[in-house]
Amino acid sequence: MKLKTTLFGNVYQFKDVKEVLAKANELRSGDVLAGVAAESSQERVAAKQVLSEMSVGGYSQQPGDFL
Repeated sequence: MKLKTTLFGNVYQFKDVKEVLAKANELRSGDVLAGVAAESSQERVAAKQVLSEMSVGGYSQQPGDFL
């Protein structure tokens, strides 16, 4: 599964589905404290782009991500 995209001339690579889901969320203080928030609005948009290109089957290809 492709967890990478190029946006604004930068390449954004995510290690797993869980990271994509966390970084695609709108900014929340709890996510920042937990260290799972996107580092910039550009990274958040990139995560949303990757998420939009995933199929529902993509979630089940990495079942360990949700444990």
